[in-house]
Amino acid sequence: MKVIILGAGGRGNVYAKYFSENEVEIAGLADPNTERLHKVANSNGIPEASLYHSWEEVLEKPKFADAVVNATTDHLHYKSTMKAIERGYHI
Repeated sequence: MKVIILGAGGRGNVYAKYFSENEVEIAGLADPNTERLHKVANSNGIPEASLYHSWEEVLEKPKFADAVVNATTDHLHYKSTMKAIERGYHI
């Protein structure tokens, strides 16, 4: 299974750790905070090519994973979730 994680804060970090420890491929990680993005990526073996600086950027691409985990801040959940659904992702 391949997942995209939207958000690399507290929730995103927990999900990334869980997935990396349980053989789930993290195909994309998005966060506008570059320092936080790289910290989570480095801690979980996520390659640079899989990093994005916003949820909009990653969801503009053609579908390339099975599911999206929405770990954005609460006020962004609706809009980013609806865009992921439009792209055909499981949430």
